[in-house]
Amino acid sequence: MSDSVQIVTGAALVGAIIYLGKKVVENWLDKQVKSQLQAEINIYSRELEQLKGSILKDIENSKGKINLHADRQTRLHQLEFETLPRLWELLCKSVILSNQADLAFEEHPDLSTMPDDHVQDFAASQGLSKRAIEAIVSSKNRNDLYIKSMNNLKHYRASVAIWKLRTFNFRNSIIWPPEISLEIDSILSDLTMFLILSRMRDRPSDQNFKQYMALNQGFSGFDAQRLKTVKGLIKDRLNFRLIESANSTGNDTYPK
Repeated sequence: MSDSVQIVTGAALVGAIIYLGKKVVENWLDKQVKSQLQAEINIYSRELEQLKGSILKDIENSKGKINLHADRQTRLHQLEFETLPRLWELLCKSVILSNQADLAFEEHPDLSTMPDDHVQDFAASQGLSKRAIEAIVSSKNRNDLYIKSMNNLKHYRASVAIWKLRTFNFRNSIIWPPEISLEIDSILSDLTMFLILSRMRDRPSDQNFKQYMALNQGFSGFDAQRLKTVKGLIKDRLNFRLIESANSTGNDTYPK
């Protein structure tokens, strides 16, 4: 009987020891797993924070680049709105003065019958230089010399206007599309040739006369055909009806 009790007691002790050992091992393993898991969570959290910081930095950098690009675009458009109307104004002034230079005759009073002081006042009112006025006053053929002097002055004014247009186009062509600058350069070449041929009318040739007449037709009139292409390019670029129908003088050469 006592042997059976001892056996049972021993088995119970062994079972208790095994159970307790199992629990200890399970608890230890559980703590180890939780500790390792927490360590990995901490690592991932730090990496996540670093990633968030990097993403936020990239976002701020991207915002800065976008804002910078938008600012540049805004300033570029502003420059276009400032320079393109000025380009059109200079172009039309060049055409107007070239057409005026092409007029070989203009009405004027008979200078041969005028007193010297009246001739001086009239010539000065036309913009002639002091030297040219003195030459006219002392000339025996005042009318012819006056016409010649005025033709020289008109050609000079047209040449200056063309030079200003050429300089403005060269200096600002980086702002607007290249097709505008190329068209302006082409018009400038035609205007220059137009002035040269108008000077050569006294010694015409068939080829020169045909070229002169073609240029004359292209640049004359209230709506010069030669300017239509660049006029359309400027209007399209500005996306605004800047250049419209003729004004009260019947001249639509200046933007409204």
